[in-house]
Amino acid sequence: MNEFAYVLLAAFLVNYTLWVLMFIRLRPNAVSTAFFWYTGTLSGFILLEFMAWVSEPNWALIWQRLDAPFWILIGSLFLNFVYAILEKAWDKWLTGIMLLSVIASVLSVFTPLVIASPVAYYWGYGFIPGILFHPVVLLLVVF
Repeated sequence: MNEFAYVLLAAFLVNYTLWVLMFIRLRPNAVSTAFFWYTGTLSGFILLEFMAWVSEPNWALIWQRLDAPFWILIGSLFLNFVYAILEKAWDKWLTGIMLLSVIASVLSVFTPLVIASPVAYYWGYGFIPGILFHPVVLLLVVF
C-alpha cells in the first residue's frame, strides 16, 4: 500500500465515524436526513477512491466505475442539504439536477462514456476521462 493512501484512509475513518454518530443520533427531520445522505455519499466516495488507489491494475477500473456515482451525487446531495437547511421545497431545478445525476451515474458505471480506462500515477490509479466526462462535471459538479 502506498503512503498517499493513508490520507484517504484517515479521511474515510473520520467521515465514517461522523456518519455513524449521525445515524445513532438521527432525528427525524429533513435537515438531519439530508446531512445523513450527504455524509454517507462522501464516505462511500472516499472509501472507493481508497480502494482504487491501493488495488491491482485490473481492479482499478472496476473501483473507479463504482466510485463514479458517489462523486457525481455529492454535488446534488449537498444542494439537497442546503435546500433542507433553508426549508425550501424541491423545485423543478433541483429535481432536474437529481434526475441528471442518476442518469449520469448509470452511464458512468455501465458504459465507458464517462470513465474510459484506468491510468497509473505514483500515488495510485486514476482514470482517463470518456467522451461525456467533461459535460457531466460541468453540469452536475460545478453547477
